[in-house]
This record gives sequence, structure tokens and C-alpha cells, in this order.
Amino acid sequence: RLYELSMQKWRLEAEQSPEPDTMALAQIVGRLGRMHEGLEEYDAALHYYKLLKSVAVNPEGAQRLIDSVEQRLAEESPDSSAL
Repeated sequence: RLYELSMQKWRLEAEQSPEPDTMALAQIVGRLGRMHEGLEEYDAALHYYKLLKSVAVNPEGAQRLIDSVEQRLAEESPDSSAL
């Protein structure tokens, strides 16, 4: 819940700032992504990792996280068990 509150605070501050602190946003969404991934909430993790990619200094690293979560989602889908 702490990171979700941090995200809300960041959004409020970003509305007031001509140059929002994207480094802070990257840290917040990265941690939210890891938290949801650890809870096996892969759809939520994917959402945050995609947001991370849009502001990350290293978008390739964020893409690796996205790829990893997409692979887990594919492995969990009912269609993948038929392969």
C-alpha cells in the first residue's frame, strides 16, 4: 500500500511541476512491479513494468522484466498446457 500511496503523491506533484521527477516514478513503478510479481499478480506486474519502460533510463532492462512476466503468463494460460 505504501508504494500505491507514493504513486498517488507522485501524480499529484507531477500535475504541478513543469518537469516531473521521472526517476522517482521509475523507482515507484519498478517496486510495484516487483511486489505484484512476487505475489504472482502478473497482470498488475506487467502494467507497472510497461510504465517503467516508458520512463526508465534503461528501457532494455524493463523490457526483459516485461518478457519474463509475459512468459509466466503464457505458461499459466490454459492454452499453453495443450502444447
